Amino acid sequence: MYTQVHQGILDLFYLKTGIHFDEKKDIVSNKINNFAKKSGFGDLESFLSALKSSDSVWQEFVNMLTVNETYFFRENKQIELMGSLIQNYSGSVSVLSAPCSSGEEAFTVLMSLSESGFLSKIKKITGIDVNSEVIKKANGGIYPKGSLHRTAPDMVERYFEKTADETYKIKEEFRRYAEFSVMNIFEPSFAALGEFDFVFSRNMLIYFDKESRKKAEERLYNVLKPGGILFLGHADIVQNSFNLKKHVIGGIVYYEKCQ
Repeated sequence: MYTQVHQGILDLFYLKTGIHFDEKKDIVSNKINNFAKKSGFGDLESFLSALKSSDSVWQEFVNMLTVNETYFFRENKQIELMGSLIQNYSGSVSVLSAPCSSGEEAFTVLMSLSESGFLSKIKKITGIDVNSEVIKKANGGIYPKGSLHRTAPDMVERYFEKTADETYKIKEEFRRYAEFSVMNIFEPSFAALGEFDFVFSRNMLIYFDKESRKKAEERLYNVLKPGGILFLGHADIVQNSFNLKKHVIGGIVYYEKCQ
């Protein structure tokens, strides 16, 4: 049963993350009930109070509602296009993956650039996500075999070490190019990350309403360098309220920050 307290919890979640669940309220309310009960709360009122006062309860709740499965070389056409665009860059480049989930996208970028002979051009690859569990996994750089089902065997051998428990750890010589942290794009710390040549923000805007999307687009726009490139997900709804030029190459869409 969906109640006013459920709405209060979702309002708080929206306020802090920009994510709404308007079309999934019944499903999410059941998740809230189960999570609150499992966490030892006797009622939703005390759970809502804890969400407001306890950082640890809040982070566990965020982790529960933002679980996303991903894998290496997912929707790789945009990353391949980035590899062709990077040939025009004379200096080093910086890349942002937001949200980065457990790091597969960031490391796919790394491997793709390395395979194209551009490893030396990478200044940094930064990944952020609101989910602390996936960031912990990204920082560890250890993945199950299933995450590599789209990765060529010779690349697995080149970039990963097989562990004793049959998982795969990205080699440190490549791991050092990427850094990951728990962060929301609406936090002040996001702007402090600096500016990037390429930003991947795929399948994030679909979780926002119109107002949050506009704020998110502004945030992404501000961390792009002049001439920087923004890649979005196929299903992302774009308002493009800012000075971004849309390009379409071979059916692949990207946005350029006009200089």
